[in-house]
Amino acid sequence: MRSDHQIMRRNHSCFRPSLPQWLSLAAVVLMASPCFAGTWTILDCPGAANAFYKGTLPAAINEAGVVVGSFRDAIGANHGFQYAAGHYTVLNAPGAGTRALQGTQAVAINSRGDILGYFMDSNFVYHGFLFAKGRYRILDAPGAGTGSFLGTQPCAINDHGQIAGYYVNAANHDKGFVYVKRQYTLLEVAGASDTVVGRGKSINNRGEIIGNFEDANGRIHGFRYDAGKYRIVDAPSDNHTFCMAINERGWITGYNQDVDGILHGFLFGAKQNTVLDAPCAGSGYQRGTMTWAVNNLGYVAGRYTDTNYVSHGLVYMAGKYRVLNAPNAGTSQYQGTSATGINGHDQVTGSYYDANDVIHGFIYHK
Repeated sequence: MRSDHQIMRRNHSCFRPSLPQWLSLAAVVLMASPCFAGTWTILDCPGAANAFYKGTLPAAINEAGVVVGSFRDAIGANHGFQYAAGHYTVLNAPGAGTRALQGTQAVAINSRGDILGYFMDSNFVYHGFLFAKGRYRILDAPGAGTGSFLGTQPCAINDHGQIAGYYVNAANHDKGFVYVKRQYTLLEVAGASDTVVGRGKSINNRGEIIGNFEDANGRIHGFRYDAGKYRIVDAPSDNHTFCMAINERGWITGYNQDVDGILHGFLFGAKQNTVLDAPCAGSGYQRGTMTWAVNNLGYVAGRYTDTNYVSHGLVYMAGKYRVLNAPNAGTSQYQGTSATGINGHDQVTGSYYDANDVIHGFIYHK
């Protein structure tokens, strides 16, 4: 199967939170406020096209407030970027293609400033890269396919330089991996047809990794990998569970899709697990709450989609929601604001679609 997050495996060492362990926020959401004042920095990378479904798309922010992501040019090719202290650095990996859909995408940055990403070459094959100290290292996992839309896609890097990601093999199946000291270790949950690592910060400094796998019945589950062992992470009453990020305390955030297609965020913590249903989130198919990032304070960033399929960014912290609607964000169907990253200083990065469906990035600081 192919989805934005791709799927993965399962093991005999499984863990499923029981329903009583999960705390619903039905009572807490009444405390949420529709808008919070703060400082917005709009990110429009030089070279980004000011056109339909093109523009600047931040992916991650580190503790120093440095943002990485990608932008799409006028012909539809991708370029990575770093934004730091008001300055943009464009990243084009060696071998990246220059046609529509091809090119470079930066997806993660650690506290040392090492940048991780992937690129699509002129034959539409994916390759990973690590950009550190001004040099590129190309990452091609053993077993990765070499045909169009196959290959290697790293997802996350910790402060020790350990990398988690996945590759698509020649049979069009996803396989997870961890890359440490130039060695690849395969990540597979037993019995899974596909395994992928979460698209957010999916590896912490302890080497714990989270991701997702698809079982034989086509159902998607989350997993945590630690010291060679897997535990299953399934949200209650779910159809599919997607684990997206893990912090240094081992707390996991992500979202699940229930049997009616409604989306619910979650925060899986040390003592209790919390269902995140944002105020004003729609309750129809493909509406609801999605959470993608969690900092070491337990603040969660993501978005919710309202009844009209308009997106609104959100930060959840200690029982309260902060709603983020970027200046000039569109208010029509499939427009609006999404938060994709948050650091320990409560700096949030993400993107929004404006009224003309052009994509702009942002940094928000309360």
